[in-house]
Amino acid sequence: MNLDPDALSVGDDLPTFHVDDLDRTQIVRYLGASGDFNPLHHDDEFSRAAGQDGVIVPGMLVAGFASAAVTDWVPIDAVDRFRTRFVGTVRPGDSLRVSGTVAEVETDRTGNTTTVEISITVDTADGATVLEGDATISP
Repeated sequence: MNLDPDALSVGDDLPTFHVDDLDRTQIVRYLGASGDFNPLHHDDEFSRAAGQDGVIVPGMLVAGFASAAVTDWVPIDAVDRFRTRFVGTVRPGDSLRVSGTVAEVETDRTGNTTTVEISITVDTADGATVLEGDATISP
């Protein structure tokens, strides 16, 4: 995207990023690519024995969707920092909505934007927040 950092204002929203019906195939592909074979993410019986209602989606896969929302908006080399906090559980079949809002814009003495702080949220289709995060962008 061709973004004019000097045109950004606090409260501006990033384009919403959607993941519809996160299925087990997507989860297994992620597990293979990441090398994360924790049975919580692929074995229902193990997950239930661990106190879950079944398989849970890896948090880092959800964080990856959040980072994709940011890098769909700005080039990856403009992202100086990206932080997340997992606040809920994602299950196979969930649909996710990643949203972001400009939280702060810093400028230099001449008024040119130097950094942009973005707050990020990932919610399930039923409105439960599962990830909160932020990113610092340097145009």
